[in-house]
Amino acid sequence: MPVITIAQSKGGAGKTTLALALASEFEALGGSVFMLDADRQNSLLNWHRDRREEGRGGDSLITVEDASQIRDAEIGAAIKRARESAQLVIVDSEGTSNFKTAYAAMDSDFVVIPTRSSRLDLERTVETSEMLQKMGGAVIGPLLMGMSKPVQIVPMDATVSDLVTSAALAAHDAAEW
Repeated sequence: MPVITIAQSKGGAGKTTLALALASEFEALGGSVFMLDADRQNSLLNWHRDRREEGRGGDSLITVEDASQIRDAEIGAAIKRARESAQLVIVDSEGTSNFKTAYAAMDSDFVVIPTRSSRLDLERTVETSEMLQKMGGAVIGPLLMGMSKPVQIVPMDATVSDLVTSAALAAHDAAEW
């Protein structure tokens, strides 16, 4: 089953929001999703627990497991187990540059890099992109988050200046939409 890792070395870029949106859409199409919450904040795991405590999601096809406490090199084994139990696996990584994210990327079919349109976010996006390119995985993104309509996907060899220009164009397009 396909594995998507949501990666970004900057916190607050929308990784968990994107992971939840992807999982919810896939579930709405009838697919089962196994989510690994590799972020020590456990926002994804807390969302899942809150839903259960409120009596929602009892028949959900989404499973969430805490992967934040496992050793970095063991994320691959967790991904392998998740692949066996769902049609889609999503890894929600921590908002830091770390080995667990790198190992998850190596065991993923796709890595998606969400970003916001600030210069600081875009600089961290380039850093994340370069790290993941060296790992040799299929990287999708950066995807600009927080816009009211889908935006452009920029090339992986984009500079910070390219990303800032793309963000400005996306903001303009969103305003006209």
